[in-house]
Amino acid sequence: MSSLAEGARKIWIHRSLIYQMTKRELIAQHRGMLLGSVWLLLMPLILLGTYTLIFSVVFGVAPRATRGGMVSYPLLIFSGMTVFAFYAECLVKPSTYLKSNASYVKKILFPTEILGVVIFGEAFLKALIQLGLLLVFYFIVHDKISWTFLLLPLIWLPLCMVLLGTIWLYAAIGVFVRDIHNLIVSLVTVLMLVSPVFYSIDQIPEGFRAFYLINPIAAYIEMTRDVLFWGEFPDAALYIPHTLFAMLILWLGHTVFTRLSEQFADVM
Repeated sequence: MSSLAEGARKIWIHRSLIYQMTKRELIAQHRGMLLGSVWLLLMPLILLGTYTLIFSVVFGVAPRATRGGMVSYPLLIFSGMTVFAFYAECLVKPSTYLKSNASYVKKILFPTEILGVVIFGEAFLKALIQLGLLLVFYFIVHDKISWTFLLLPLIWLPLCMVLLGTIWLYAAIGVFVRDIHNLIVSLVTVLMLVSPVFYSIDQIPEGFRAFYLINPIAAYIEMTRDVLFWGEFPDAALYIPHTLFAMLILWLGHTVFTRLSEQFADVM
């Protein structure tokens, strides 16, 4: 844990640099576009409308997914999209990020682990924007919101831990195993189908739910919906194991990254 504590110290010391690099990444993504950063708001709304039409009108998923209409189906999809998009970006981007920023990695004094924090920060800001839209739309549609939404930081803390650890782990492996990027892209497509983005966990046969919720994305989508929509506390039998797993992945990811970092420049 001392290595992780040292990593936290470096992140704090270089917080201004992390902020500037994250800001630059967000600006670079929309540079030259007519609408610029408006796409951060527009793209989720376009996807929301498309998925709502397909799964509500074409497949008729809405009634069961919303527990008989207790919550607007588009909002249920939006909540799943928010968590999944956050997770997906933190899975896909790290595997090629270090190579695309080789000039930083080759600098002897540059703290390479902050590159992982930049990836996380960019994805986290996008997730916060989508989460803000979700809360605004929910209040507009339902004219109220349960106080349990205040528990959301408690849900997302282990989510952030597991994602940061995953970023460090995949970033380090991606330097040496280039195939991992294609593997992860394929995996993300599968994860979207086996995660309750467009449906509810209630629609999964009861005998399979415990196995189904081993998937971290599924677990965090369901816990997010519990506190936002259903006014329920997260299930301790779900929350505690995933929190412990998040702590393990955070430690493992940082440990692997720091131990391999000395070899990064040699293979760039």
